[in-house]
Amino acid sequence: MALCVFAPALHAELVTVDGATWLRGEILPPDLLALSRRAREPGLVLHLDSRGGNLTSAIAIGRLLRAMKATARVEAGASCLSACVLVLAGAPHRGIAPGAAIGLHRPHDDEDERLP
Repeated sequence: MALCVFAPALHAELVTVDGATWLRGEILPPDLLALSRRAREPGLVLHLDSRGGNLTSAIAIGRLLRAMKATARVEAGASCLSACVLVLAGAPHRGIAPGAAIGLHRPHDDEDERLP
């Protein structure tokens, strides 16, 4: 008898698939560190597929993309929702394919008392 336990990832995945860099899943503080390790990659294109996550981390990732002069893309069938939109907005170059889902709501951050 075997017991299998599946736990959600502690943060989004930053993975390379067929030469493309993807940020998938919930955006959390470790994602900024993982992306900053790639800051020297010239012409980075970050493909997004995320339902959101930590607001402060998303803003910081967007600022990093801007400093890197990177491109953020949301491909057909992928989504960029909630805090992910701040990553997309932060990139100086953006692309949204037909069939991609983009969604935003009033931002909130339970850990930041400055936000209502």
